Amino acid sequence: MMSFKQLPLLEFMKGKDKRVIIPSFHRRYVWDEEQCKRLFDDIVSMVQQGTDAHFLGTVEYLYDRHASNNDYKIIDGNQRITTITLLLLAMSHEEEEGHNSRSVNAFQISDSYLIANYNANNKLKLCLNDGDDVALQAIYSRKRSGLKNSNISDNYLFFREEIRRAPIDLARLLGGLKKLNIFTIRLKNDNPEFLFEDIKGNGYGLTEAEKFRNLLFKYLESVGTREYHKTYWNKIEVLTQKRISDYIRYYLAYKKRLVPKRYDIYATFKDFIIQSLRDDKLEKMISELLQFARFFKDINEQKPNSTNIGNTLKEMSASDNAVEFPFLIEVFYDSYTEKIVHKDKLQEILEAAD
Repeated sequence: MMSFKQLPLLEFMKGKDKRVIIPSFHRRYVWDEEQCKRLFDDIVSMVQQGTDAHFLGTVEYLYDRHASNNDYKIIDGNQRITTITLLLLAMSHEEEEGHNSRSVNAFQISDSYLIANYNANNKLKLCLNDGDDVALQAIYSRKRSGLKNSNISDNYLFFREEIRRAPIDLARLLGGLKKLNIFTIRLKNDNPEFLFEDIKGNGYGLTEAEKFRNLLFKYLESVGTREYHKTYWNKIEVLTQKRISDYIRYYLAYKKRLVPKRYDIYATFKDFIIQSLRDDKLEKMISELLQFARFFKDINEQKPNSTNIGNTLKEMSASDNAVEFPFLIEVFYDSYTEKIVHKDKLQEILEAAD
């Protein structure tokens, strides 16, 4: 089922017709400046001490040698690959702009490790999730508009500053990068979302937003996860301010007319997705999830310490035994979407129930 190999990371990234794809079910790029500094300092120290090699970690990926393309879908290791790509971009741009001694050739760095020549629309070898990919493309094309509010752009700029302060030149820095070894595992599976969940231990170590997103996307694969990620899930995370567990709990209370225990939200939601799939209602469900996220946002924007619908519902939902909560969430949501009950009347109903 698997094949194993140890090799330098830059060798893994090499190849003019190769694309390294971070599938949409992955978390966005989250490495911060501290992690990047630790990596950069390790490389510099390795060069200065003459260390032969440094083990960077494991990269697990899917690759179909019989496919018409040359795509490597990363299942695990995306954070390290993205960080090294940012460092390579910073090195290439520093050389081009003459801020460092011209000890390496920027074109050779790009041609070997950064560019996939066969793809006219997206020249970069590394393909990230939507928001991160916009920032990465902006860096490559030198568009300043993309260098805002992103770990991608922040770490790229950090690397540029570190390169200028480094006690070694670009040639020695590139030599250090070539000594970063990884252990690759090529997997054979047609469903990368299932593999990702297995590797991450059914969500261990992920944020709650990532766990619910990955669960949903596993069953949406047949209709294209990238499209749904951009059209629905990104908006849902913004609207709910990533309070996904509470949001899903409200939604299940509305749909199933019961309040799932907090420890049972994930399993209950999974069962509901499977039932929607069986009833051929999965696409309708995710559209409804977005509408429900707008409703959830309105609830949570109510001012605290005031008598209003949102605060009343939040107080009632705090109890796992609030038997009237599913009915009230249904009345409020139906009113929100259909405008069938006036807001003042709703408040009277809630206060009477409370």
